[in-house]
Amino acid sequence: MLNLGAGVVQFKNLALVAGVATPAQVSAIAALPGVQSVYLNRQLQYYGQGAGLYALMLHESVPTIRADAVQAMGITGKGMGIAILDSGIDGLYNPDLVYPTHTVQNIKVIFNLSDVVTFKGPAPKPLKQGLDIFAENLPNSETSVGHGTHVAGITAALGTASAGYYKGVAPGAQLVGIGTGDVLFIFFALAGFDYILEHRQDYNIKS
Repeated sequence: MLNLGAGVVQFKNLALVAGVATPAQVSAIAALPGVQSVYLNRQLQYYGQGAGLYALMLHESVPTIRADAVQAMGITGKGMGIAILDSGIDGLYNPDLVYPTHTVQNIKVIFNLSDVVTFKGPAPKPLKQGLDIFAENLPNSETSVGHGTHVAGITAALGTASAGYYKGVAPGAQLVGIGTGDVLFIFFALAGFDYILEHRQDYNIKS
């Protein structure tokens, strides 16, 4: 791809590359040996919004799936890490997802196509960790729709704000929030997966 003049970023843990290319370059890339598929970096859509929506359903959904019975047996997800790859987690203002004790890592993908992928002259050296495009240790990585906070709440809300009434499915687990941008594209999601694979042992995230 580099020889064809396209800007390229290589994922570290995924057998994929992201690139910026002209239509003619895309056609040439698709014809290269070993290339199995080429996809447009489409914008993705969220379904359901609102940081507080989980409070409207947890008191019903948790018993429905018998998670309350499992919690009563002492199985709460303690010691496990759960990555929430979404719009981010509000660990600053939401006491059920508080950072850094419950949301133990909070990341924002800050990738910028024009800054990172495109280049002039010689090909750039590989970035640290494959893609050095993450802002880590953020109390709040949720800056848009609230969907990631909503999902994190369903997953592992502590119930602090409701005296335990609105508690998530696995409140003992630790959360890793990965905010993939205010406008989510396929590349941002893939970069998030790459981060999870890179750090799964650090936070005991099970595949």
